[in-house]
Order: sequence, then structure tokens, then C-alpha cells
Amino acid sequence: MKNLVKKIIRTLLDVHDYMTADELARIVNVSVSSIKHNIKDVREELKKYDIELLSIPRKGFCLDIDNSQRALTLQEIDNANSPDSFSFRKNYILDTLFQYNSVYTIQLFADELYVSRSIIRKDLQYITNILERHDLTLMKKRNYGIVIEGNEFNIRQAMIEHNIKKYSVSDSFELPEDLDRRFDSKKYSYFRNTYENIDMSKILTAVQKLEEELDITFSDDSFYQLLEYIIVSLIRMKNEKFITSQKPESSLELNESCFTAARNLFNSIVKAETAGLELESTYLAARLMVYRTCTSNILSSNKYYKNIAKKFISGIGGVIGETTLSQKNHLIRDIAAFYEIIKFRNDYQIITWNDIHHDIKERFASLYGMCLAQLHDIEDELNVDFTQDDVAWIVLLLHNTIVETVKSKEAVLITASDKQTSRYMANKLMEKIMGLDVKEISHYKNFKMKKSLKPPLIITTVALNINNSAFISKEVNEDDIELIQKKIGEKFYDEIISSNIFEEVFHRELVLCDLYAKDKKDAISKICNLMMEKGYVSEGFEEKVLERENKTPTSIGSQIAIPHVFKDCVKKTAIAAVRLKYPVLWCGEDKVKIILLMALDINSKNKMKKLLQKLYTFIDNPEKQVHLLDVENSEEMFQVLLKQS
Repeated sequence: MKNLVKKIIRTLLDVHDYMTADELARIVNVSVSSIKHNIKDVREELKKYDIELLSIPRKGFCLDIDNSQRALTLQEIDNANSPDSFSFRKNYILDTLFQYNSVYTIQLFADELYVSRSIIRKDLQYITNILERHDLTLMKKRNYGIVIEGNEFNIRQAMIEHNIKKYSVSDSFELPEDLDRRFDSKKYSYFRNTYENIDMSKILTAVQKLEEELDITFSDDSFYQLLEYIIVSLIRMKNEKFITSQKPESSLELNESCFTAARNLFNSIVKAETAGLELESTYLAARLMVYRTCTSNILSSNKYYKNIAKKFISGIGGVIGETTLSQKNHLIRDIAAFYEIIKFRNDYQIITWNDIHHDIKERFASLYGMCLAQLHDIEDELNVDFTQDDVAWIVLLLHNTIVETVKSKEAVLITASDKQTSRYMANKLMEKIMGLDVKEISHYKNFKMKKSLKPPLIITTVALNINNSAFISKEVNEDDIELIQKKIGEKFYDEIISSNIFEEVFHRELVLCDLYAKDKKDAISKICNLMMEKGYVSEGFEEKVLERENKTPTSIGSQIAIPHVFKDCVKKTAIAAVRLKYPVLWCGEDKVKIILLMALDINSKNKMKKLLQKLYTFIDNPEKQVHLLDVENSEEMFQVLLKQS
């Protein structure tokens, strides 16, 4: 498949709508005539996947395809098992460099992959960029060949990441009866297919003994990562690749019990000199200290980390209207312990994997966004970088505490409907509003107000003259939900609604509708250029935004991203609000269509709190999101942003 044809097909797969030849040309970055000349090839290629390319004059091109077929086709295009595919060549080259002691030259790779030396050189440049993320370099040594150079510990982590990303299920294996129950079929098949020459039973026995020695049980994800690190270490040590770098300086002490358990494990499965295993044991012990367990954490938080955690929780509680969170000692303890783990992980440059952020973003976009914005100060204080999974874990801890401790708000529902419809409305309300407990359902003719020291909230679908009641529609829509939430936390919402902070940060000239962008970097560049042109930021702002994105991507779910920079290169505080013509891939599988790019230079803590409160309630409102996606022009979009609700 020609590269341009593949780009056109990928673009059509990414966009769930018609696209004109002109729009395709702008995204793919070729001329309109090139698009038209290649459409026939695109149509022929799509037939191989049983996909029809629809075309309507003045409307454009669109694929006749459902979502499952769309995902499958993308996977097949990206995982083409042929030397013509860059993905195949990349995997072949990295497998060779990671796992074998053979000396490989550019010519040898070209001969084995049936491609030219120039193609291999281009591939190696891309592979160099991948390895740089692990502080590794790809060296071409004269009269020797190509080698990966860097800390052996980092090489192993890069190897694990490579194996995980390249894997697609081929042979599926049944789970043996005596296998550790933390394995599921997918994970077991991954290990069997990826590390087929490794004696899994021997390593499993050693890991189980290690858990007994430390009196802990690792969670399933940590268990998989521990196993894989040990397997990769054995492969590398077999090729005489031992860790030789001294342990890094850290403010945190290595746990002696973890070191002893790690050394015992290696002694039981590796035939090597004891001196050669000292550093191996040190780095394995460091990994043990950051893994999650189903019992108690190996690291326990001290006063320093607890103070930082309490300050963060207090700030978040003020933003989301849960001011009692900072009084929850177990939450302070858990977040403080997690900060300590992140610090230790950062000192040893340990990489852990967990895909929890996908689900957290989907469910709690607004809370995720606020944590992302507030963790900036913590990163500076601890000198660490938070990953998406780190942010998601903190959101999980906060949400669990909110659900467990929220005070139930009793309510009475008054309707003119039949009993079953009324019960349905009550259930819908309780599903949508955390902590709401509809204790009584009454027909409006039978309702009598009872005297109580703590009167319940009256929710009614009938226009009745009752003070402080919530009058809602029979359909129980998002406006109704928002009204009831305001009644429950009236003071909190009144303060937010009365705030005019959005009028200070959103400006008509920084609101754009249907901006064309080829990708995430192009979108950020165009918005930053606009902000600089209008005098809100100075030279270097774009670099600061991208630097932040490389550390922790700012997509928060619901097709929204909130890139942000505090102070650096900011002349005047402003938020650029942009809706893209077509969604762009932001990070992993996250696609973004709405970008709120924030340049913040706010010294007042109270003012910053008001801004974050307003953003939180805005992002938390599904109808606002729909309005932003549906508006016809920039002026309408600007009004949606400023509208008080």
C-alpha cells in the first residue's frame, strides 16, 4: 500500500463524517490533485477490507463502516506483517538489538528486510527518538555495527515497553489448573507468546517465595510487571548484560527487607557471581518498593509528605465543593504514601504501566482536569513528573473517599404521575446525583409537609408553592440534575455563578470554531501563535506547552484537552477556546476536539480557586460540552462560555 493511500485511509477512518478533497488535502498535507489522483487506489485498497468508499458531490468522501470494523481495519493497517511496513521493520530491528548479542550493520538489516540502506537509516532515526524517551542512544560504531547504549536498567524497561506495544494476540493458551489465579487468559497468552523459551514455573515459584518472605501480595498489574522485569533481566544476563550503574542518590532509603528478598530471588534462579548480583538486587528491590500490594504499602508516608498531601486535598476540596476532604486522615495517608512512591520511582527512573487513566477520564473528566491543574505545584516541590496514570490514581483515591463519606441528602419527590413512573424518576435521580436519597414519593394531592429539624429537599414535577423546592421536568434532564445539585450545595454553586472570572479570562479574539489541524502539535502551534499575535504570551510559550505535554498529556476525556502553562512566557492571563474541525489524536487512543489552552499568571490564591471552580462546573456539565460541539460559529461559542448557569 502506498504511503499516501495509507494516510488517506487512516484519515477517513479517524473521521466519522464526510470530508471534501480539499479538507483531506489539508490534513494529509498534499495537494488536492494528489488526493483526486489517488482516490481510485484508496477505493481499491478499501475493497480488500470489504469497505465501500461513499462519495457525494460537494459533500465529499465517507466510509460505509461501523465502529468495530473501523477499529479492526486500523489495527490491520498498522500491524501489516511485511517488510514494507515500518511497524514490522521497527519491531524486527529492536528485537534484534535487545535480545541478541550479534553485531548488526545497516547493510545486514537492509539485506534481511529486503529494503534499501536509506530506508533502514530513516527507520533508525525514528527508533532513536523512541529510545531517547528512556535516556538511551543508538550508536553506529565503525567496523562494529549498531548498538544501544545507556543504563542497563533503562534498556530493560525500554525492552518491556517495546514488547507490550508490539504484541497482538496470536496463539491463545488455556490456563493450567495450578497457575497463579492472578493470571487471566490474555496475560498468560502474552507471556507464553512473547517469552516462549523461558521456564515460567521456576520464576513463578521464586516470586511466590518472595511474597511470603515479605508477607505481602502484589496486585495483579504489579505481579505481571514484576514477572516481566525478572524475565527480561534473565534474558539480558544470559547475554552477559548486567547492571553496572551505581544506585542513584535518593532522599529515601532502600528497604533492607526488599533488598534481601530480591537477592534471595536472584540467587535461586541465576548462576552468577554474588558480586554481579548486588546491583541487580538493588534495582529489583527498588521496583518492589513502588509496586502496589493488596495488603499494606512497603513505603509508609512521613510528616513531610502528609503536609504536602493535606495542602493539595484542601485545594481540590475547595474547588469541587467537598471541603471536608482535608479532614479525612486515611485519604491524607494514602495520597502522601503515593507521593513518596512517585518520588522514589522518579529517583530510580522506574517505569510502571497501568491503563486506569482511560476509564477515569471517561467517568470523571472534570475531577481529572482539576487534579491535573493543581498538581503542578506538587511536581515543583518534589521535583517529580506525574504521569496520566498517577493523576488518575489520585482521582480514584479522591472519588472513593467522596463516595464513602458523602452525607446523604434526604429528599421527597412529588409528582402527578403513576406509581411506577414516579419510582422510575426517583431511581434516575438517585443514579445521577451522588448522596441523594429519595425517602418518599408522593402524589401532589396527597402530599403534606411534615415538621422536622432537618427538612428534606422537596423535588417536584408539579408547580407548587413550596419554599426552596426544586421544580423539575418529568423527563429529568441534565438541567434538572444541575438544579438539584445546586439546591444541595446552594452556597457553593451560588458563589460560582456569581463569579465573573470567565469574563476576565475568555476573550472573543481567542475563541475559534472549526480550526483545521493536522495533529496535536499543529493544533497547539496554531493556538499559541494566535495568543502571541494578540499579545497574551511571549516567544517560547509554545515550547513550554509542548514540554508540559511531553511530561503529562492534558487530554481529560469527553474530547477535551486543557494544555496549561503557569507564569512562564505569560504576559496576560487568558484561555484560548478552540473547537477543531476534526478531532486529533492527543495521546494513546484519546481524541480531542475542544481545546482550552490556558496561559495563567494569577498570584491571588482566591482568584485561582474561583477560576478552577468555574472550570470544574463547566467541564462537569454535559450540556455545555454538547453546546460547544454544536455551535455554528465563534460568536455562539463565546456566548456559551460566558453564559451563567
